[in-house]
Amino acid sequence: SCIMLAGRTSIPDVFSAINCFKKQTWPYRELIIVNNAKNQFLASDLNIHAEPDIFIIDTPFHLSAGMARNYGIAAANGQILAQFDPDYWYAPNRLASQIGTLANNESQVVILAKTIKYSFGSGRASYQTNDKEAILNTMVFVRPAKIDYPNVEKQEEFGILERLQQAGAKPISMSVPELACKLYLTSGKRIFKPTNNGLSNQHFKLIKQIVKDHRNQ
Repeated sequence: SCIMLAGRTSIPDVFSAINCFKKQTWPYRELIIVNNAKNQFLASDLNIHAEPDIFIIDTPFHLSAGMARNYGIAAANGQILAQFDPDYWYAPNRLASQIGTLANNESQVVILAKTIKYSFGSGRASYQTNDKEAILNTMVFVRPAKIDYPNVEKQEEFGILERLQQAGAKPISMSVPELACKLYLTSGKRIFKPTNNGLSNQHFKLIKQIVKDHRNQ
């Protein structure tokens, strides 16, 4: 079950994320879109056509990011959960790669240690890393029975990761940056040719393809 929060990001970004979900090679999947808009007027802007394995649920009122994710999990059917955020591009084999690593290592949590980031405003691309070796927007984990996201507006991912670790989970960090790309200013009108800011040729070509795809949407 992929959990995606919506309501505070642009509608085109939500549909781009839906396209990423549709292209995933892992066959047993569903996308739960949590419409967590600040007011009813904004909530009414998000409409999608009914499709198999893609569901949208409206929160009864605006919730913190952590509680909104818990709301989505409550509606999910899967035993494995994946963060699927609308401001990211995810490679078609992202879920298959992470779930395979999860199973092969008998682990409970798999996170990407490194991703790519690209700004449509500046046209610059680079690698995204941190000292925790964990880009938490890419977290895939076995559904816990008694652990949920904390009731916070920001960094709720770190909160649940800490709770999982306290319960004995040992996260695995995958250094496969081509599986995900953080996108900035996707709704802006300026789209420049990507600048190769230390990227490998493979990742530079990937950024060019992502930009091309966005132009065609």
